[in-house]
Amino acid sequence: MRKCFVKLFISSLTVVLVQGCSSVSSDKAPKIEPKKEICASSNLSQCKDVEQAGQVMVDGVINGLDSGNYEAYVRDFTDESRKSFTNEIFQDAYKAVGTNLGKIKTKQYLGSYQKNEYWVLLWKAKYSKANEDVLLELYVKKVGNSYKVAAFIPK
Repeated sequence: MRKCFVKLFISSLTVVLVQGCSSVSSDKAPKIEPKKEICASSNLSQCKDVEQAGQVMVDGVINGLDSGNYEAYVRDFTDESRKSFTNEIFQDAYKAVGTNLGKIKTKQYLGSYQKNEYWVLLWKAKYSKANEDVLLELYVKKVGNSYKVAAFIPK
């Protein structure tokens, strides 16, 4: 029985070594794929749909709010929203969120619906100081060939 096992082991090892040593040659050079545009805050027009753009934008809004960075918070806002949501208003919101909710721990995308010219994207979030889930609403508007944030409302 032991000799049979040894022969089987050696046979298997030989097959693996022979296959591992063989190479496949090709006269063709490797195909280089064209660089794909990535859906990012700097290039929201490359997003496949409003939901993909919304994921990128809500991350920027949340990171800006968590860090107290006004420019990061309004980076993807429409011009109108940026003008009406001043740095002073942002600082008040930053303090209120920090005091009442804390930092975001998790978020889960729930879905979206359309309301007039806006898409409303919804997330369920957990914050470090909140005992209950918080509903995040991101109002998104198509501006030209890109998407912009019209409003962000944690409830």
